Amino acid sequence: MTQEQLGQLYAVLTAFCWATSATLFERAGHRIGSVIVNFLRLGVAVGILGMICLISRGRFFPTDIPQDVFFWITLSGLLGFFLCDMCLFRAFVLAGARRALLMLSLAPCFAALFDILIVKPPTPRMLLGMGITLTGVILVIQQRSESHETPHSRRELRIGILLGAGAAFFQALGASTADIALRGGYEALPATFVRASAGTVAFGLLIVLTRRISDLYRGLQDLKALFLLTTGAVIGPVIGVTLFLASIARVQPSVTQTILTTIPVLMLPIAHFSGRDRITPVSVFGTLVAVTGVIVLCWE
Repeated sequence: MTQEQLGQLYAVLTAFCWATSATLFERAGHRIGSVIVNFLRLGVAVGILGMICLISRGRFFPTDIPQDVFFWITLSGLLGFFLCDMCLFRAFVLAGARRALLMLSLAPCFAALFDILIVKPPTPRMLLGMGITLTGVILVIQQRSESHETPHSRRELRIGILLGAGAAFFQALGASTADIALRGGYEALPATFVRASAGTVAFGLLIVLTRRISDLYRGLQDLKALFLLTTGAVIGPVIGVTLFLASIARVQPSVTQTILTTIPVLMLPIAHFSGRDRITPVSVFGTLVAVTGVIVLCWE
């Protein structure tokens, strides 16, 4: 297996991890709020990553990280963990989950633009695969049930759509800055530790500045929410983000981002069997289109 194929495999595994963790975080968020969940999930992830680094590398903190790598991976954490999630969760409220996810599917397009500016232009085959994948994902998202969406004013819709596009932009930019950080071959695991730490600090400051300490205290008393977000933290920010960084270290960020747009597709069976959504023929067709796009994208 070539390094490029390995990077594509890591991206697929990342999508599975993030689809699973997103469901767990959503359930925890309904209990204690999204900002508290984001802070605690990243805090748990940092602790677990530090212990893994201590066992595998002999040090809890990655004190051997070069200054330039530290700068770029910290910036990636602020963009990908903090700003992206802030925009995305607010878009859920203002525009609804379906529209927010639809806008988030623009991340590969932004990533391709950054590839042109930073790395190298995507090949025609890659562009074709991205286009097919995005088409399938859009078909699937548009078939999501509207029963859980709340009415929105036109102004809220416009702001929510812009925030969804902002989340896609920050997600792609976070991937590109992580790609810059890892070009020198620095390990993905300690890089994930630094990236998650940056997001944790940012959310911690937000909680302090918005005076949500009492909300944090109540969240720590909710044992079910803590179990959900701890499990999600292991699957998502720990395993998933480590695989994500390992992927973009081997393939162009736009390729990784395109494969990750299948996350809403992977979440369909979860939503269906939990009784929250119904899988329609169009959803199945969209799934097949998205998978075809990923095959085209990864075809040698």
